[in-house]
Amino acid sequence: MFNYKKKIRNLLKTPIIFLKFPIVVFKSAFRGEFHYVNFYIDRYIKKHLGFYKYRTSVIKNIVESVNNTAFKIIGDEHNVYSGATAPEVASGFDICIKLITNEKKNLKYLEIGSAKGKSMALIGELTKNYDAKFKGISIDPYFNDSYVEGRDKPNGLLSSYKQIRKIPIDNSSREQALKLWSAFNLNVEQLRLTSNQGLAKLSERKEKYDLVYIDGFHDGLTPISDFLGILDLIQVGSIIMIDDWHWANIHNLKQICDNLPGLLIVDLNWKIAAYRVINYESLKG
Repeated sequence: MFNYKKKIRNLLKTPIIFLKFPIVVFKSAFRGEFHYVNFYIDRYIKKHLGFYKYRTSVIKNIVESVNNTAFKIIGDEHNVYSGATAPEVASGFDICIKLITNEKKNLKYLEIGSAKGKSMALIGELTKNYDAKFKGISIDPYFNDSYVEGRDKPNGLLSSYKQIRKIPIDNSSREQALKLWSAFNLNVEQLRLTSNQGLAKLSERKEKYDLVYIDGFHDGLTPISDFLGILDLIQVGSIIMIDDWHWANIHNLKQICDNLPGLLIVDLNWKIAAYRVINYESLKG
């Protein structure tokens, strides 16, 4: 009880949460973005109060191993642009992996947008925990210079930085990711291509993937384009995870997925929505 009282006191001292909450509600309601109010509560209040826990001690131990190794390789910025090891996110990954490895012991994972490599490393290590073989494919262009993103971010209601910003994911990030995957002896193929180029190349191979994570460029039609691009790469039983679904165009994608009869939602948190393919023909129709 003492810990929760302390957390509540700290929460009350955080003006970004309580001073901006009425603004969030008003602006979100005005734009019809009621889902963003829920995101605000889940991400900034429940998380701050410590509501989220790792599903098992095993997941927590794997997360600690990934974080420690990432710190050694990348340094203090190992968690920048990656919330993969947060309890609610890592536990969601584990739910998806467990569903797949209950039926097969050879998991093929496709990741669109890898940044510094932590989500790939974590999913690879979680897969090993179920005595399953892991094969990862990363699609990320890793431009020589950083890229600009944020045009469709929900209006910066919770932050002071500019909505459109340069994302420092570049060639050096790729080197860090490759070192991280190598440290865990993961079998990963990195395609230094845009998502359109990479998905087209994989489609030519006629391969199928068990777990797909759409975490690439968040603006414009790219999220929906990525979803359409993976349809040739999945099958019944595959699981699709979409990242940052509170963003404008990604939320549109989530609404599409919610209403597709061929998909069944298997996990949802403030960051990721995960769907299992139960009827492949209805997705392609």
